[in-house]
Amino acid sequence: MASSSAWLAALVVCCFLCDFGFAQLAGLADYAETCFETSALCFISAETGVTFGCGICSQDQVRFAPFRLVTQLTELEEFLTSSADEQEILVISTELYVSEQALNLIQRNPQNVLAVYVEQESNPSDVSFPNDQGFSPALTSPNSAFSSDPMIETAWNPTGNGLRESLFSVPMYALPSAVVQDLLRNSTRLQVFGEEFPRAEMKPGGVMWACGQDAGTCLEQSTCQPVGGHSVWIAGDTVNSEDVQTKEFVAVSSMLDSTSFFPELGSGAWEVTGAAALIAAADAFATYKREVASTRTITRIPIFFGFFGESFGYAGSDRFLVDVQEFTCTQQADFSQGQGFGCVSPYAPSTRFLNFRDVNWNSHIHMGPVGPGADANLYGHTDGKQEDINTALKQVLESNYGEELVFDEEFDAEAGLPPSSSNSFVSRLPEVPSVTLTNYQESFDFDFYQSMFDNTVNSVDNICSAAEGLAKSVIQLAYDEEPDASSVNVNCTLVEEVFGCFTSAELSDCKIAAEYLPKAWLQSILDFNEETQVSQSYPSVFTPLPVTQEQAATRLFRQSLMRYFLGYVNAEERTENTCSSDSDCNQIMQDLNANVADNSQWREVICARGVCVVTESYFHQAFGTGIQPRDSGLNTFRTTNNGGAAFTESVWGSNVDSVIGYCLQAVDSYDYGVSIVIAGVFVWVGSALVLFAAAFFLRGKIADDNEQIGYSPA
Repeated sequence: MASSSAWLAALVVCCFLCDFGFAQLAGLADYAETCFETSALCFISAETGVTFGCGICSQDQVRFAPFRLVTQLTELEEFLTSSADEQEILVISTELYVSEQALNLIQRNPQNVLAVYVEQESNPSDVSFPNDQGFSPALTSPNSAFSSDPMIETAWNPTGNGLRESLFSVPMYALPSAVVQDLLRNSTRLQVFGEEFPRAEMKPGGVMWACGQDAGTCLEQSTCQPVGGHSVWIAGDTVNSEDVQTKEFVAVSSMLDSTSFFPELGSGAWEVTGAAALIAAADAFATYKREVASTRTITRIPIFFGFFGESFGYAGSDRFLVDVQEFTCTQQADFSQGQGFGCVSPYAPSTRFLNFRDVNWNSHIHMGPVGPGADANLYGHTDGKQEDINTALKQVLESNYGEELVFDEEFDAEAGLPPSSSNSFVSRLPEVPSVTLTNYQESFDFDFYQSMFDNTVNSVDNICSAAEGLAKSVIQLAYDEEPDASSVNVNCTLVEEVFGCFTSAELSDCKIAAEYLPKAWLQSILDFNEETQVSQSYPSVFTPLPVTQEQAATRLFRQSLMRYFLGYVNAEERTENTCSSDSDCNQIMQDLNANVADNSQWREVICARGVCVVTESYFHQAFGTGIQPRDSGLNTFRTTNNGGAAFTESVWGSNVDSVIGYCLQAVDSYDYGVSIVIAGVFVWVGSALVLFAAAFFLRGKIADDNEQIGYSPA
């Protein structure tokens, strides 16, 4: 028995050695390729005649390379202008990213660089900006080529450097600061026999297919798609066919999108302050109509617009106005066949907008950014050529805003309209008075316009004050008399909640969405948000509404919140039929439209706040008017020669395990790595042989011991 115990002890030792061998082999997993999706990518984009952005332009470039952390401009310049043996991946600090000089160096000298990763600080207060200036990668005159007077080059955005419109021949990503710090900790260099060996290499992922192509070429070759999405409009009253002939209309708009150098990170907080004010004003109008003026007839019907794609040539507003004037449906959708209630060829989710053709627009008011003004004033901007026709509209606005509103016709004549949807209205409907309301006079009073730092703007008092004046003005235009100030109540809590919903990365925190959106639709948005964390402010590529709902639901969040909330508060009828999705209201909608022959008269019934609601609330496609679909399925597009916006984004894919981001692998010295493998294999094989021999010997030894004591196992 003593000898058996000795062999058992030997077996334990062998098992330990075997486990040690396996541990050595398992340790090799630290050197395996690991991919991450925690990065935001700068996209290759194209317009007519130009390509801009940054991306991987050939699969040959998608490979591992050592990375280099650079924090100083002199260090960056020295590396970029040196004769390097191989390309490296640069990891640069936020301070270098906001340096125009640093990015210009990378653009001019990319030969040593495979990719650039930018450390992403979450708060601009953490960043030391050069010369105490702000940072905006947008142009000094955004969308100037598509303004009502493209010859005017006013620097509305003096902190802009135009880098977003430049072409970088290397991909650029933004990594959260915590990821960068973890990356550096896990790549500590080893001292082996006095030599240094880098412990990690990186590989960028995500191939761009439209590098170097203009919009017309890449659309022809299907290597890009239009930048865009869907706008939303809600009528303050029913738009019957007889109303179109007898009443006037007032357009009230705001923009719902934004962009930045890294589009996924641009929350567009500054831009959507106007949308928050508009939604609160529309809510106040609905309350006034229901509680104060329920027995009175509306003279002018307000139409509330949330335009999407405005950052790219006013794609949303211009598309809507052009469609009203020119759209022709050659094949109406058949609701009974599941095609919707709009148009199949060319695609339109609804053709209700055709009722606005040849209507009498009384005026247009665009609510621009109103949050972070340097003073309490609100500024009204008009086209200098419209001075006479704007007189009545200006009087209405001044009577309801009081001394807080300032008009400067002399400056407007010199500077033109600021970047806003008014440019589309003045260009397409020059006879209609149009005013843009903002809290900047001669330039944007915000240092981080269209950047990844545009997430800190919040001045509820300013937004609420702007909403109150807008509500009173809309009511006066609608009923043709100035309302009693005490009868107009703007919900400032609603302003704060809407702004929070529009700028939060955690959409599940939005109480208004949870209350008003259909439960099924909200859940699909939340599922997509949790999976991708993509910003809901960047338009990205345009796809038909059903495709967008299925593949990129988050990009419809702002529009959906505005549509279902205002659709409910402005409802013509709130039925008692409960619902969790719009499809639950299909039967009511079919009954409502039983005698409708033309889809432009088709009324939609939506599921809002858990009940089926009859209301004027619709989506509208939004992409540049310089682009048109080639077929009814909107799978292919072409550019036109009409001078409209034709912004596109490259189709992009990946050959890195479908990861759009980066991969990492440890690459200690060759000898060191081989030694680990040999040692592990040697210990494992040796342990296995000893274990096999021990087991064979022990079986015989145990049989002899059993025989001596007369034990016979069953």
